[in-house]
Amino acid sequence: MKRLLFLTLFFAGITLSFSVSSVSADSQSLRLLPGPGQHQTGQKNQAATELRDIRGPVPLPVKRPWALYSGAALLLLALSFILITFLKNRKKHEAPGITPWDRALADLRNASGLKATRPLQYTQQVSAVLREYVESRFGFKTTRQTSNEFLRALGEEENNSIPSTWYNSLKTCFHLCDLAKFAHRIPDLEDIESMEQSIVSFIEQTRPTKGKEEGQQ
Repeated sequence: MKRLLFLTLFFAGITLSFSVSSVSADSQSLRLLPGPGQHQTGQKNQAATELRDIRGPVPLPVKRPWALYSGAALLLLALSFILITFLKNRKKHEAPGITPWDRALADLRNASGLKATRPLQYTQQVSAVLREYVESRFGFKTTRQTSNEFLRALGEEENNSIPSTWYNSLKTCFHLCDLAKFAHRIPDLEDIESMEQSIVSFIEQTRPTKGKEEGQQ
């Protein structure tokens, strides 16, 4: 009898133990599901917490200072007008410029120091001085050309006032300068001295008289 009671209690305890274990397992496997509203709120919170890329700076519209530009342009025009007026007034009050004959004689004196040391450079300078004097003194305008062409054009000039006695002398001077420049045939010192004297005499003979000289300054 006791044995039967013990077995009954034993099986009852085992059954109760299995029942408690199953209830405990079911309670752990069951959980409360969120409602529809709670699910959307969770998605919003999750999206809010996600990292997003940083956008670049937004370019601002550039406002050009047109008023400043206009003021600067007007100031520049005013300064230009003042400068031009000043230069014109200054030119009116300047002393008369150097005459073509005085300039030519001064250039010859400056180049004279090259006769012995640099005869080629001397002949080039003398040729330029002589041509510039003829152009400025007699109003003869011509493009750069050879000495023969220059003399030929000078002879064909209608208003030419160069004395005919000087043509051969000018031709000789230009010929010596061309030989030195193009053929590198440097004339000796005696020929250079003679050429210089001829040019000086030509300038002195063709310069105007005192009254005409003052009028041409």
